[in-house]
Amino acid sequence: MKTINYFKNAVLGKTAVAAVAVMILFGACKKEPPKPDPACDYTAHFEYDQYNTGHYGNYVIVLDNGTRINPCKVKGGSIKPTEVYEGMRITVSYKVLAGEDCNCQPQGILPGGCVVYDCAELTCIEREASKVMWCSTR
Repeated sequence: MKTINYFKNAVLGKTAVAAVAVMILFGACKKEPPKPDPACDYTAHFEYDQYNTGHYGNYVIVLDNGTRINPCKVKGGSIKPTEVYEGMRITVSYKVLAGEDCNCQPQGILPGGCVVYDCAELTCIEREASKVMWCSTR
C-alpha cells in the first residue's frame, strides 16, 4: 500500500509542477511587446558615415523609405550616443532644420559629388520593439 501511495503522490506532484510551469510560461509571456510611443512615426536604423558628424557622432538615420537624416538636435531622446551601433533598429519622428538652426558639420565630398543629408531635430526616438516573444513580470 505504501508503494501505491508513493507513486500516486509522485505522479500528482509532477502533474502539479507541470501545471504551475505552464501557468507561469503562458501567464507571464506575451507574443507582442508593449506598443511603441505613438509619437514616433517612422521606423529606421542607424548607419555609420565617416564623413558625417551630428548628435550621434558619425551615425546618420536611414528611414525605411530610404530617406537619410542627420540628427543634429534631440528632444527627450531615450537613446544615448554611446548606445548607438550600426544597423540598430529605431522608431523616430523629426522635423527638418534649415539655415541657422542647423549646427551640423559639413558632410564630406565623395566621388561623384557632395552628399548632404537633411539636418533634423528628433522629436521622438526609441528602440524598435522586438518581434520575438516578450516576457514581463505581471
